Amino acid sequence: MIHFNHLVSIKYRSQGNIMSLDLGIINIIAGVISTGFSFLVPGGELLALDRYFHKEKAKCRSSKSKKCRELNRKWSRQRNHYLHVLTKWLVDLAVAQNVSTIVVG
Repeated sequence: MIHFNHLVSIKYRSQGNIMSLDLGIINIIAGVISTGFSFLVPGGELLALDRYFHKEKAKCRSSKSKKCRELNRKWSRQRNHYLHVLTKWLVDLAVAQNVSTIVVG
C-alpha cells in the first residue's frame, strides 16, 4: 500500500477562529476549533436508523410495494431531519465560538 501526502498552503482571514471538521461513519464529525475546543459527534443514531429501515424493508415482498415505498419516504425524511439538526448545531456552535472559516477534510 502506498500513502501520499500533499501539502497545500491556504491563506485564512485573520479575524475569527478556524473550525476544522473530519467526516466519518462511526463518528460522523470530529472537529476542533483554533481556540482548542474539540468535539465528536457519534454516528450511532444514524447507523441505528439505517439498520432499522434495512430490516423493515427486508420484510417487504417487493421493492415497489406500497409498504416499501412508504418506508423509503419515511427513512429519507428521518435521515434529512437528523442531518438538518446536525448542521444547524454546527452553525450555531461556529457562531458561538466566533468562527470565520470552516475547513472540511
